[in-house]
Formats: sequence, structure tokens, C-alpha cells
Amino acid sequence: MLWIRACVFAVAVLSISVAAQERRGAPLVPADMLEGQRLVDKELGLSILAPDNWVWVWLRQDEEGIRNFSATDPAGRLGFAVNVSRVELDWTRKNAEDVQVGMAKKLIAAGFEVDRRVFEPSAVPISNSYRFVWAIVLPNGESRFRFGYVAHGAKRIVSFTCIGTDERQPEEFTRFVRS
Repeated sequence: MLWIRACVFAVAVLSISVAAQERRGAPLVPADMLEGQRLVDKELGLSILAPDNWVWVWLRQDEEGIRNFSATDPAGRLGFAVNVSRVELDWTRKNAEDVQVGMAKKLIAAGFEVDRRVFEPSAVPISNSYRFVWAIVLPNGESRFRFGYVAHGAKRIVSFTCIGTDERQPEEFTRFVRS
């Protein structure tokens, strides 16, 4: 039962909305967590390279061991969210899908429509990860696509998400997740 509570907690934390991903004015990641364009969170064992000239922001730190970051392009056209939390659970397809379903439920509660189209195993960013694609309708009626990956390793869950205007996953996002 402990893993169920941990999974539910992780789902709540990992489920930031589209608006939060595109939010401006969030605090920048501290300089001691950056190596050029690479975000390095030693506490949570995270190292991710953002595209050239992008800015890393720290969306929030709700609890110890939970972090939410975003890399945003200078023009504000595209942003990638990274959510990491410490969770001890057996990593199964069912648990990974529960995390992804929890993210969708959070968007639905915020007034979005979500059509979960793809949920498949992936070797990106690490083996035993999962990739998902959703068609979403924002509360203002605009249609978009949400792309994401969910991974588990070293007692942590990491998710990467991005919003696109069509069904093609942005190439920059694929490179970002692989970094």
C-alpha cells in the first residue's frame, strides 16, 4: 500500500498544467546548478542539456525531494518541463501508466480535454521508460498535442513533457530527452 500512496503522490506532483509549462517570470535555476546549458541537480541525480540559448527556470519546489523545472526558448515558442521526485516503488507498466493517467486527470480537472493516444515502452531517456502522446484541447478551445516520457531509476520518477501544435513530436524535444 505504501507504493500506491507514493505513486498517487508522484502523480499529483508530476502533473503540472500546460499553463505552468508556459509560465513566465518563474525564478531562474541557481547558477550553481548550471554547467553551461546543462541543468545538474546533484541531490536528485539529474543532468539534462537544454538547447543553446534556452533559459532554465525552477517552477516550484513543493517538498523535499521534488523538483519541477522548465527549459524555455528565448522567443517563448516552446518549453519543456522536467519533473523529478523520489519515489520507492516497483516500476511496472501499470505504475508508469498510472503516473501518466494522473497527469491527464489533473489537466481534465483544470478544464482541458485529453485524448490519450499513445502509451508505449521506450528506451528513451533510459531503458524501461514509457512515451506518451495526447491530443488536448485547451480551455480556450485551441487544439494541441502533449508529448511526454516517464522514467524510473535510482528511486526517482522523472517525466519530460512538451506541448506541440501538431502530431509531430518536436525534434528539439527528442534531443532534449535523450540528453
